Formats: sequence, C-alpha cells, structure tokens
Amino acid sequence: QPGQFLSGTIRTLKDQYFYRLPISQPGTYTIETLPPDERTDTHCTLLQGTSVLASDDDSGHNRHCRINRVLSQGEYTLQIKGAAFRSRLAKGGAFRVTVRLIKPSRENLPTLDVHQTLSHHLRSHQDVHSYRLPITQSGFYTIETHGPSPETDTMCLLFFQGKQIAFDEDGGSRLHCRIYSHLNPGDYIVRIRTSLGSRRFGPYQITARRSNSLFPSVRILPPAQTRSPSLALDSSAIPALNMGQFVQNELKSTVDQHSYRIRITTPGTYKIETQGPQSSTDTVCKLFVGNKLFASNDDGGNKLHCKIEIFLENREYLLRVSAGSRRIGKYRLSVSPVLVSHTARPTRPLILDQSLRGEIKTRHDIDSYSLKITRPGRYRIETQPPEQDTDTVCKIIQAGRIIAQDDDGGRKRHCRIDVRLSNGDYTIQIQGATSRWSGKLHRAGRYRVLARSLDAPPSTLPPSTPPPSTLPPSTLPPSTPPSSMSGFALQPGQRLQAMRVEQQRLDVYILQIPTHGSYRIETDGVMDTKCYLDDAQGSLVAVDDDHGQGANCRIFTRLNSGFYRLRVLVRFVGRTEPYGLTLGR
Repeated sequence: QPGQFLSGTIRTLKDQYFYRLPISQPGTYTIETLPPDERTDTHCTLLQGTSVLASDDDSGHNRHCRINRVLSQGEYTLQIKGAAFRSRLAKGGAFRVTVRLIKPSRENLPTLDVHQTLSHHLRSHQDVHSYRLPITQSGFYTIETHGPSPETDTMCLLFFQGKQIAFDEDGGSRLHCRIYSHLNPGDYIVRIRTSLGSRRFGPYQITARRSNSLFPSVRILPPAQTRSPSLALDSSAIPALNMGQFVQNELKSTVDQHSYRIRITTPGTYKIETQGPQSSTDTVCKLFVGNKLFASNDDGGNKLHCKIEIFLENREYLLRVSAGSRRIGKYRLSVSPVLVSHTARPTRPLILDQSLRGEIKTRHDIDSYSLKITRPGRYRIETQPPEQDTDTVCKIIQAGRIIAQDDDGGRKRHCRIDVRLSNGDYTIQIQGATSRWSGKLHRAGRYRVLARSLDAPPSTLPPSTPPPSTLPPSTLPPSTPPSSMSGFALQPGQRLQAMRVEQQRLDVYILQIPTHGSYRIETDGVMDTKCYLDDAQGSLVAVDDDHGQGANCRIFTRLNSGFYRLRVLVRFVGRTEPYGLTLGR
C-alpha cells in the first residue's frame, strides 16, 4: 500500500520479490528501495498485467533503485531483484521497499486562472505546491510569487506535458520567484517550493497575468544607446552580441535582466561568459532557442561570474544575463569560439541491430552517425558498455533539428532514447556528459552505439508450417541444437542450448504448456536477445528486451494450457557465441 514499508533480503541472483500494488488515487508515485543495507544493489521492474511499464537500477539512494511514474487507478505488480554484473550478483543484502504519492493527478490540483491570486504557506522543504494553469490565448505571461511575507524564499517551476519549460529563483521581489515566458494555449503545471538550501519558510501569494510587451522587467543598456523602458515584439530591438566583442553593462537591482542576440554562422563549440571589472558581481547566464531554455549556468566562470561552453549550430540564439544574488554590479560579456586541438570526426553509417564502437576522450569529442529508417515505427538508440562508467549523451537530429536527446536513460551512465521515427535520414550524435556548472567532462571512456527496432518483427514461419496448436511435441532430445524456424517444442523444466550465432537471426520455438499457471521464459549467455510470445491464434501475448541477465530477455507471465509460439530475435553485436533458452515455473 502507498506509504507502507516492507522488508526483504537478496542473497542470490535468482532471488526475486513480487508485490501487488493497488492504486486508488491517480497521480505521480515514487517506488523505491531503501537501506538498512547501504550496499545492497537492487533492480526494480513495474508491470501492469504482463506489460513492463518501467524498470530502474541505481537511480535511488546509493545503489538502490527508484521509479518515478504517473499511475492511473488500477492494480500493478512490482518486481524486486538483485542487480547483475558480469552474470553475477552485484551486491546482495537487506532492503526496504516503499511507495509514495508525490503529486496527485491534474484533476485534483487547484486551478490558477490568469489574473487570479491564490494564497498558500510553505512550512518545510518537503512542501511542493502544484497548480493547474489553463492558457486559452497565446502571448507572454508572468507567473510570480509575492507577499505578505517578503522574506519567504520561493522557487518557481513551469511544466507542460510533463516537461519542465521554465524555472526561476529570486527573480521577483526580494526572495520571491518570477517566470516570464511565451505560452501557447494548453494546460500547464506550476510548482512552488522553498529554494534549495534555504530555511526561509512562510506564506506567499501566487499570481499569473498576461503581459503586453516582450520583456516588461528587462533593462537593456547597450554601450552606445540609452536605457530603453520597453521593447517591441521585434527581436531587432535586442542588441546583437558579435563574435569576439566585449559588451559592458551593469546590474543595478536583483530584478534586472539584460538580453542579447547571438548569431552563429559556423557550427562549433563556443564560450559565453561574463568577467570583471567587478569580480564580486554575481551573474546568471541563460541561453534560449526561440522560447525554450537551451542552456544555463551560474558561478561557472571566474569568481561568481557565469560561463556557458556548449556546441552551437547555425542559427540565432537569445542570451539573458541576470543577477544570481544581491551582489549586483558591473560586468563584461563576450562570446568566442573554443579552439579544439583535434580534428572533427567523420560521420559513420549506423545499421540497425549492428553496433559500432567509439570513445570519448575530451568534452569536445562529438561522434556522428548516419541512420537510415525505411520502416516507420518505434526505435531505440542507446550506448552500451564495454565500460560501465562512461557517461554519454545521445541526440537524434533530423534536418538540423534535435528531435530527441537523453542522458543516463540506459545502463549505468549510458544514454538511451526510445522514439517513434518515420522514413528518412537521421544523424545520431554521441558526446560526453559535462557538468552543468563547471563544464567539465564527467566520465570519459569507450562505448558501443546500437540502434534497434522496438516493434515486433513479422512472423517468419514458412506458409507450410501448421499453426502452433496443431504442432506435435518434438521427438528430438533436449540437447539437439535448434535451427531458425525449426518449430522445436519446449516443455516446462527443459533448457535448450542453441547453436553458435554468427549473424542476426530469428529463432522460433513451440512451447507446450500442460497446466494453467505462472511461467518464466528466459535466455542466458552473452548474446543480445529479444523475446516475442504468441498464442495459438497468432496474437502477441508478451514481449521483453534486456530484463534478464545482461542483455538477455526474460518473460514472466501467467499462461493457460496449450501451445504457444516463442520468437527469439538474436542480435549480432560483434560476438559469436551460443545462447540458452529455459522454460520454468
């Protein structure tokens, strides 16, 4: 039950705990394991029926797992097992598992209408207040907190369709937050909480209002112009920051924001930073593409100055410089290209289900791969070991536009993107993850990049093959290696050793289930497998990828008596090895 703690102990790699999770109130839930044993390495899998909704390893405390997921009303199944490393148990021990409701569903949130003021009170760091903000007309909007207590330290976060699109801290009056952004019609979520590290709790009021100017609270002080009280919607009113040019300006209050246009004509890595003449000036840099935040930094430069070092494409960007604290004063702003000592790496073709090796040595290394999609569907692009600690970032680019990116969504620190792609040519960029504050590379090392389809492949059984319900059990001994599309029958308690795999192939097996119950179907070995289970009518019952040991598949589901067809897609990832298949209970 949500809020309840249950205990367990993992001693071997085969130990698994299953919990029934009834959800009566829709909302966002956190499912995680906790100490008493700090070193226990757990792996969590959340299922609804036979479908895997989410899985995680090492996202929680120390080596514990954590899943954050929006759940609707219904019943779910939670699986807890020990994490595997090189086909062995990484670290066993005791654990506690709990489920917490983090945020109720949108239907239960209070509504913050435009030009309306609501009051609330922050009493601890755990208090997070969420509001539903309906926008019916496109335009620029201001969302801010204010009195009655000027000492309440608030942080504002704005979300749309589950993604954070704006953030502010201390941008309003005194220690209050203020978000100013262009919003299109739709439902938004505003979250208010106490600033991290602050203990200034208290009451506050939140207001959302529509603004008529582009930046109503922005003060721009170009070197050769006077202060402009307001700006028109035309972006040409914002001064341009040319390459290699120094612009001197002054922040005279904590609400001052200076905006600049940056035009990039040659793609590459650029450095945007503020410097003296006053080293005590605390600046925050935010770089925007259109109305979306692209990069930000605070205190990454000299002393309290900001610095952004990032790869920029051929387009126009908007830079905003604001005060990071009450330490206001003069600053000098510049943008300059970063001279990289090594030559650019050529683009290599990436073929589906065939991995390529790469290596990240410095923060400037960017590996590019070309990917051609000929069949629309869901695809997974990810990096994998040979080195677990390599920290990678993946980007999918089409026609010069980033359509998806990820960091740490795969195994350990590797990236993984699950996305639906249409026919066309795509560019995959792999680079090392860097610190948001210092710009330093987290973990260099080698990796393998792989692109694969997540859709079930079409059945490759020959037309002459009878349906599974009419296939008799095989008379071959269990040790006989099956071949692709052989129709080899497998009964509970049997384990098969497949022949050596030298290229990608699809092996088909017939499963004979004698009685109704729960069954476990899994592969073992070093190959990368994906399992598809069909019933006697040819309908897909379950599918799994990478939930077994290593890159093996594992299906755990309830089956009725009868015949089933199991399709095992064996991917060629640079190794030529056999694999095993087990049907157990």
